[in-house]
Amino acid sequence: MTRGDGVILVVDDDDDTREAMEIVLTDEGYRVELASGGHGALAYLRAHAAPSLILLDLMMPEMDGYEFRSRQVGDPAIAHIPVVVATGSGSGHLRESELHGALILHKPLVLEALIAAIERHRIH
Repeated sequence: MTRGDGVILVVDDDDDTREAMEIVLTDEGYRVELASGGHGALAYLRAHAAPSLILLDLMMPEMDGYEFRSRQVGDPAIAHIPVVVATGSGSGHLRESELHGALILHKPLVLEALIAAIERHRIH
């Protein structure tokens, strides 16, 4: 089953989480690329065609999801890419305005909610 040519860029500092997301999303028919953090994601975005969606972990060392989003929306070449933020933080600790309208999903992720979020952005 293939859902199309859209690529999902999974950005997470945890190796196991990245690999699990790759397996799950690939099994669902999506093409997946991986980045181990914000710096890696920006390097990927500079070197490749824009993905259809970024699945972004919020809490990462060196460059967290907030800083990544700030840099992303500040760069016209990549600002348009939709982002789904995955976080283990409670909603009371989120600085939603700094996420610039990204869709927020709370960990542990529910597969149906994740797929619905991806499909909402028409990753076909």
